[in-house]
Amino acid sequence: MYKHKQIVFMTADIIAVIASFVASFFIVYGTPQASLILGYTWLLVCIAGITLVIFYLMDLYFFRRDFTSLVDLLSLLMSLGIIFVAESALIYISGAKSFIWREFLLFDTLIKAGLIFFCKILLSVLFKNVRMRRRAIIIGTDKKARWGIDFIRRNKDIDIEVVGLIKEEDIEEDIEEEIESVKVMKHGGNLLKVVERLNANLIILAAEADKISTLQESLILCHQKQIPLIPVEKLYENVTNKVPFENIDSLQLFNSCLWQGKFKVFRSKRLLDITISGALVVLTAPIMGIVALLVKFCSPGPILFKQTRLGLNGKPFKLMKFRTMNAGAEDATGPTFTMKDDKRVTKIGGFLRRTHLDELPQFLNVLIGDMSMVGPRPERPEFIEKLEKVIPFYSLRLSVPPGITGWAQVKYRYASSLQGMKEKFRYDLYYIKNLSFIIDIKVILQTILHVIFVKGH
Repeated sequence: MYKHKQIVFMTADIIAVIASFVASFFIVYGTPQASLILGYTWLLVCIAGITLVIFYLMDLYFFRRDFTSLVDLLSLLMSLGIIFVAESALIYISGAKSFIWREFLLFDTLIKAGLIFFCKILLSVLFKNVRMRRRAIIIGTDKKARWGIDFIRRNKDIDIEVVGLIKEEDIEEDIEEEIESVKVMKHGGNLLKVVERLNANLIILAAEADKISTLQESLILCHQKQIPLIPVEKLYENVTNKVPFENIDSLQLFNSCLWQGKFKVFRSKRLLDITISGALVVLTAPIMGIVALLVKFCSPGPILFKQTRLGLNGKPFKLMKFRTMNAGAEDATGPTFTMKDDKRVTKIGGFLRRTHLDELPQFLNVLIGDMSMVGPRPERPEFIEKLEKVIPFYSLRLSVPPGITGWAQVKYRYASSLQGMKEKFRYDLYYIKNLSFIIDIKVILQTILHVIFVKGH
């Protein structure tokens, strides 16, 4: 399954880091004493830790990465650049610079980059041809189970084969039934026996808790036999990095999204917001001045575009952006979604949107406290009112501060339709459900990658 792929890639990276470290020592010192290398074991551990952390934050261990593709190779290249900066700072701060500052760092970086590139490309090719298929049984026979079968079959890269469906109720009579070409079986109060008979090594739960009360003891036995159990919603979440709001229990969703303990992270978010936005306001002030002049002279109208959006807990605020549309673009139509190749966008506005320069004034919104650096994009009250009626749980987006960038922005293209809004909301729910300081850092780093390669959203 996908976990195997992640473990293999992480192991290969650790081996590459150790090999490049030792090789660099030999190149710099000739044949050094073992004690000299052992004396810098702390440095090796730190470099390995930095490498794994940066790769994790850049999502390079997401099992769907394919390092034979240009996009993933560019992500890897940028990650190695960040690692180089971090490693340089570590060596400088530690005082080790007098021994290994230039030569060691140069050779270590080159060898490590070469080994990691080679290993990731090789492993990507191997994983395309080598399967580690898991044989799974699904507990449940209703709509959720059918959805789970369909999801697994559409995502062949997760290498799961559904070999049976287990009826929730403990019935006596034999069953001759198939659902989606998968045989339905009774469990007779002994699920482990069924698992062993089918040679299954994964159990997927696709039934409500109150319907599997007769299976609780059997599930415990299966767990003790090291047979993984995973709810079908969690499988979907792990594979796609989004939450299936249409197929998740509302109480379960509320408990995971509105648990009060997770909102302690708001304090660390605010500190991060003030630090980053304050620095960026100062650093980008000259750029904002040039953009302001371009907007002013390229089309009539105000430089800044201010629009009412809803923030944390539905509090309205004025979002600031550099104007990218003709003045009065919505006078005739009223509030509408921006469309691809929108005729209302000015010539300079198209460039500003592609490069995200139109969003620079939003750093002021963050500094003021209306927004965060990371969170769901703030929507207009008119759109939220409409979307709440057609997208279940949509108001959950207002339970966290809106952001300049977000999980949905780095994972999904610009949404200009109802279906697109639903898809982005699945990613927003994943962010809200997994809210943490770490996921904010992941989003910020991945946003930098998107901006560098000018990917509009």
